[in-house]
Amino acid sequence: MAFFVLILISVSSCAFAGSVLSEHFEVVYPGAGGLYAQLVSEIAEKGYVNTVKVLGRHSSGRITIHLTQSREEFDGLTRNALPDWSSAVSLSKDRIVLSPLAGKKMDLEHILPHEIVHCLINDAAGVAFVPCWFHEGMAEMLSGGLGIRSRWLLTAKSIRGELLSFIEIQRIFSADQSVASVAYDQSHLAVNFLAELHGAGIYAAIIKGLDNGDSFQLAFENATSVSPERFEALYLQWVRDNYNVKTLLSFLPGTWTAILLIAFLAYAATKFRNRRTIKRWDREDRPGNIIDFNSFPPDDD
Repeated sequence: MAFFVLILISVSSCAFAGSVLSEHFEVVYPGAGGLYAQLVSEIAEKGYVNTVKVLGRHSSGRITIHLTQSREEFDGLTRNALPDWSSAVSLSKDRIVLSPLAGKKMDLEHILPHEIVHCLINDAAGVAFVPCWFHEGMAEMLSGGLGIRSRWLLTAKSIRGELLSFIEIQRIFSADQSVASVAYDQSHLAVNFLAELHGAGIYAAIIKGLDNGDSFQLAFENATSVSPERFEALYLQWVRDNYNVKTLLSFLPGTWTAILLIAFLAYAATKFRNRRTIKRWDREDRPGNIIDFNSFPPDDD
């Protein structure tokens, strides 16, 4: 009982101080947001465990997650450097700023793991530059999968010859959300292809190189035996080979099945309605029943 009371006192103290502490995070919240902050803490810890398994390293210290009360506060903390569709940002290896998302649990379960990946990569890289396609690709992979809509758009981009290069991905994340979403999806595909070529352990191998003080270029080459530029060429060809007209046709069976089902249901409903109408006419046409044809709308003629 004493131990239980001690826990309650500890939790109450954290809530009063405006923060929730866990093993790897401190969630700082404004006002009476303790319950929301606790939810954020739990989702963050869950995402952290999965991220560490893939990247092969822990954070060098506790990560602070700052919950903002308003969009104005979020923009102030991020110096208005982010597009208006952004929901969160990792400002460094140990700080995440989250826009007001109270109650949106599904968003949190995608956003928090995404930003945690950025923190751990930044922690390993130090001052070394890590390109956006790897940063965002790893963050997207560890926070969710590619949906049907994303695959459809990627296929359309591939067919039209509009795939983004790694340099274009680097420049595009401040653009319109629809354009940025393609950059996210292509980055996700790039890291998927990386594991297809070298196995799932390739991510930890690259991170280990960064942790040892290598540049991203050197860490990547040591882990894969190819340059990032050569990998980019292989990756773009792989996307063209796997996201093309043939892929587009694979979406059609389900689409046509749905269309045929809707058409059949419409046909059946019409038949049923016509049958009921004919039966009603039969009843009305029996002796003793008089149909007043003047009650029908006149012909257009």
